[in-house]
Order: sequence, then structure tokens, then C-alpha cells
Amino acid sequence: MPVVPSLPDTPLVPGDRFPLQSRLAHLCGRVSRHCVATVTRARYTPHIAAVDGLTGEIIEEMHALQALEVNRVSNSCCVLLLI
Repeated sequence: MPVVPSLPDTPLVPGDRFPLQSRLAHLCGRVSRHCVATVTRARYTPHIAAVDGLTGEIIEEMHALQALEVNRVSNSCCVLLLI
């Protein structure tokens, strides 16, 4: 069985080399608040909601069309309309 070496008691990353590491929790909170403010002030948010709704409608219609049964053998005449 291989022996796993123990980690040293000293920190792996000294604080003086990476001064922002000690402020990471505070900075993540600030970034989160900035992202929320940016998204809420953006003018394209209603457009995103509209596209999302349209996409949902298209997917529902696609599922309804896929569920239809098609009679491939029919005695009636078929008319193909090209638009």
C-alpha cells in the first residue's frame, strides 16, 4: 500500500504573495452584488424573457406535432402547398 506523505504545517500559499486571497470572501460578495445590479438595470431583460417564452411555445408545439399519428397509406389525394 502506498504511503501518502503528510502536508506540512506551513500554509501552501503565503499571504504576502497573494494579498487578495485573504479578502476573497468580501470580494465575492461585492462581485455578486455587482452582477445582480447589472442584470436588473439591463434593458434587454424583457427581451430575454420574451425569447424564452417564444422558445417554450415552439418546444410545446414541436412535442404536440411529434405526438401526432400520420396515416402514410391513404386513398385520398394529397395536395402539397408551397409557400
